[in-house]
Amino acid sequence: MTTIQSQLQDCLYRHVDALDKKEGISIDMIISMALSGHLALLSSPYLTEKAEKGDWQRFQKVLTKVPDVEPEPFDRLD
Repeated sequence: MTTIQSQLQDCLYRHVDALDKKEGISIDMIISMALSGHLALLSSPYLTEKAEKGDWQRFQKVLTKVPDVEPEPFDRLD
């Protein structure tokens, strides 16, 4: 097993810590499960299939509908 050091945003850490306390699953296990699930998703054809269906022009058109405002305090990244 390899030990790594990582930085998490405070809000993400609070969620993981709460899950640890509620479910009795260690933070190490939660992070390992999340990373394992994400890597499985990345190695599957799922993302390739989604990317092939993407349309940059449609994406840009949708983005024009998003208001250009500052995020609420609770939604800001540290």
